[in-house]
Amino acid sequence: MLARFVSEAEALSAVVHQPSDEAQAIQKILEILGTDETVLAWEWSSIPLSGLAEALEAARISVASPRDPGVRVGISGASAALAATGSLVLCSGKGQYRATSLLPPVHIAVITRQQIVPNLEGWIQGQR
Repeated sequence: MLARFVSEAEALSAVVHQPSDEAQAIQKILEILGTDETVLAWEWSSIPLSGLAEALEAARISVASPRDPGVRVGISGASAALAATGSLVLCSGKGQYRATSLLPPVHIAVITRQQIVPNLEGWIQGQR
């Protein structure tokens, strides 16, 4: 399912990074952020990457208000990644603002392999 998700996501012009561990994932995020001083982000407990909050703090990158239109990058987790379409299921709610993935021109979604499901129907069935 991973290969299919990557193939479908890349067909949609997404850039998929597959770091080998959490340290590499954090390094890639910092690289993407470059000289940015702020990001939009979900609550850290909703992003499956331990140490990310501390790494951003150490790099002097703060989390902006979800209504800040000047932020270039949003960072979120996802409820699921759909292999059939290369798309993500992003459920909004407290600490999981829609603006994080919609407002900034760059959206970083942190997912785990376990979150990849065959299709939307399969994910919905799993929610029952």
